Amino acid sequence: MAKISIIVPVYNTARYLETCLTSLKFQTFSDIEVLLINDGSTDESEEICTAFCKADNRFILFTKSNGGLCSARNFGLQRAHGDFIMFVDSDDAVSPLFVEKLYRSVLTSNCDMAFSNYIIWNPLADQMSFQGASHSKEFSRKEMISIILSLEKQTGACGGYMWNKIFRANLKPFLFLNHTEGAEDEEILFQILERLSTNISFVPDPLYYYRIRKGSLVSRDDFPFYHLESRWKLFLFSSFKSETATGFFITLSHCVLKYLTMEQNNENRLKALKTAFSNLKSAIKNYPLILPRNSSYMLRFLLVNCLYLPNRFFSLYFFFKLNIFLNFIYEKFRTLR
Repeated sequence: MAKISIIVPVYNTARYLETCLTSLKFQTFSDIEVLLINDGSTDESEEICTAFCKADNRFILFTKSNGGLCSARNFGLQRAHGDFIMFVDSDDAVSPLFVEKLYRSVLTSNCDMAFSNYIIWNPLADQMSFQGASHSKEFSRKEMISIILSLEKQTGACGGYMWNKIFRANLKPFLFLNHTEGAEDEEILFQILERLSTNISFVPDPLYYYRIRKGSLVSRDDFPFYHLESRWKLFLFSSFKSETATGFFITLSHCVLKYLTMEQNNENRLKALKTAFSNLKSAIKNYPLILPRNSSYMLRFLLVNCLYLPNRFFSLYFFFKLNIFLNFIYEKFRTLR
């Protein structure tokens, strides 16, 4: 039985797949099984996977009908036999030391989870950018929450993904417990952190190479808008009220400002903002907060003037007023337990 199971969901990534699998083949730590989950690909992905499996018995191919990323990961988790679990996206690549350094980190620190820095790799623009901190340490659960929500400046946004991490197998039930398709990585990580009893180890080396390609989420202007709903869910259901309230309000304020200053917008961004403010208005009514009686009306008034005034100057003026009001509400929310 392999020491480490690496789960690689595959869906129509033939153009990038060989680079990904080659980077896994030449890991310095060799006691691995690489579970290739072909999620109903219609390109040459299955043929490429088959070739790697024939050449190296550590690669194991499973084919299933298309169900999406979450479904493919769950499928792999059910068939993983290692003492540790890792995830790699099939259009990305990893350092030769990816497995070894993260594995050594959890062993040395006696943690159940470790994560590393990563590099954003944009072949189209011929550029790579480093993400994260430059020193090793362990993080508490609360510190890790701040990292996932991008509140920890030292590490940037390197915490909120599944693919630059290693997990002990005892966390496996929480890696795929009741996941619905479309669940974000940070939602899944919060489920783990709610149950984690150890610190989280951090490796400063950039061990994962996240490829930006056309359609990649991180490359789109919609990225912060995409996070709004999940950040609200985290606030509602997490026991870390102060941290998740901070994450939601920072994201909301950023999205409104981005919406006002972009030359072109779309209906999805406006819909995301409307939903976020609708959630906030409901919470004002339902949570035992000491707020002015007309808070819900004031929120609507400021938002409408922000988003619909044709004059950019007046819209930004109302954004300034809205931000002050949001900060006031935030101070009330962050004290909830």
